[in-house]
Parts: sequence; structure tokens; C-alpha cells
Amino acid sequence: MDGVLEEDKERNKNSLIDVFCNDLQNPYVLSADPCGSSSGSAIAVAANLVAVSLGTETGGSIICPASFNAVVGIKPTVGLTSRAGVIPISPRQDTIGPICRTVSDAVHVLDAIVGFDLNDAEATGEASSASPMAKGAVLVDSLEIANIDVIMNFNLSGEATALLAEFKLSLNAYLKELVDSPVRSLADIIAFNQKFSDL
Repeated sequence: MDGVLEEDKERNKNSLIDVFCNDLQNPYVLSADPCGSSSGSAIAVAANLVAVSLGTETGGSIICPASFNAVVGIKPTVGLTSRAGVIPISPRQDTIGPICRTVSDAVHVLDAIVGFDLNDAEATGEASSASPMAKGAVLVDSLEIANIDVIMNFNLSGEATALLAEFKLSLNAYLKELVDSPVRSLADIIAFNQKFSDL
């Protein structure tokens, strides 16, 4: 498991998201890395600022901060919870999940947010029949997966290429649907950043 978390940390390192996370601190060890884009949610729970929070995950952004800040994070199966309103990276991987102090709290929050959403109907079509509380879970220990080194490698698995392609398409679709925004595409964002590079 530590190898997986280190892979998630490396994947998130030097990302655009990391730029916004530099001022965040682990509440237990101020010099420790809080890890990932949902680290604010994990820090708030760990510091007892909130009882529960939500995080978004594409590749480690719930699990890594939860682990690094000694709280519980659940990355639900894509489509179990709605992603409506969340800035997309990958429709194949984006998901919303709870970050809490205890496993019990996390399961209760997950149960509350599971379900069909007309604004994310393609993904959540079958979610209304899924309830973590009703179905339970099976813990599989010592699972061996063939080619796990390739699967977990961001570049060798093809994940890097897929994410770059999906990000552009997904972000453009998201921005196009915004009701009140002068920014309507990734090209608009790039043009803004170039024009106002001193901000």
C-alpha cells in the first residue's frame, strides 16, 4: 500500500494543483507534506475544523491526503456519486468521495451522497440502486494482480496520454456549459494567462 501512496504522491508532484497546495500544512506535523489536491479537505477534518468533508479524485487526490493526514478517505467507483459542477479531468476516473475521522462516518457520508443525478445521468444511471450501507463490502487481503507494476505506472499504463486527451475535451465541454463566464474554452484560459501573466 505504501508503494501505491508514493506513486500517487509522485503523480501529483509538480502538477498545477501542487502550486495551490504549497501553503497547506499537515496539522500533526507542520513540516510534513499534506499530499494532493484534496489536502484542504483532509486537513480540515484532521484539525477538527469540520466533522466531514468531500474530496475529488482522479488519481490519488482523496486517498493520498487522507493517508498523509491520518483520516479516512473513500474513493467511490466512478458513477456512484455525482460529479456535476466539478471541474473535470477525466470522465473515466473523476469521482467524489468522503473524507472523515472514522470509517463509520465515511460510510455514512458516502451512503448519503450516492444516487442518481440528472446532471450526471450518464455516470450515475445505476447509482440509485447502490447503497454501501445495504450492500456491505468485502475486504480482500493479499490480492495479487498480474502486471501490477505496469498498471500502476502512470506513463507505461497509458494513463498519462489518456488524461491529457480527456482533460482538454472534458474541460472544454464543462466551460462551454457555464452560464455566466467570459471563459468558454481552454484556449480562453491560456489566452487570459498569457495576457495577464503578471497576476
